[in-house]
Amino acid sequence: MTTGSSGSNLHNSTSWKKSQLGQSMFVISGVCLLSAGFVISIIGMNGVFVPEDLMFFSLTPEQISAFNERLIPLIAHDRAGFGGALISEGFLLLTIVLWGYKEGAKWIWWTLAIGGIPGFLTGIGTHFMIGYDNHFHLSPAYLLFVFYIVALIYSYPFLCGRMEQPQALTTFEAKKV
Repeated sequence: MTTGSSGSNLHNSTSWKKSQLGQSMFVISGVCLLSAGFVISIIGMNGVFVPEDLMFFSLTPEQISAFNERLIPLIAHDRAGFGGALISEGFLLLTIVLWGYKEGAKWIWWTLAIGGIPGFLTGIGTHFMIGYDNHFHLSPAYLLFVFYIVALIYSYPFLCGRMEQPQALTTFEAKKV
């Protein structure tokens, strides 16, 4: 039997076993992105603000509207767009890791590694740049970042490493088969 990027290796190599955690973490990350996108879109279409937003502004929605009646609709527009982007990212992440995740598929690892950088840098970094550093508000993004890094670490040997040859069965394992 040959092994290759076509995913024809049917043996449970060490890198494959570790990659199962990585792939699972990517799936969890994709589901989290989808969920966050739906929640943020719904908030953007309804209440617009979460309590942390109003604490950051030190204003009520009425005071914001009194300052400029177009600010809240603009923020709602931004929220809906951001939510839609997260839904798209979650769907794409799930598609890649559920149907493209194959041994030796380096492009998947590099796509996920490089593709995640802008999302995390802007998603978390912008909050700090503008002083909106409420850690409770950012905790879902922190957790997602940890999941993503763990997924990259555990997936690397399977996706980017040399393909392992199947290990020979012990006498005991051969009798079970």
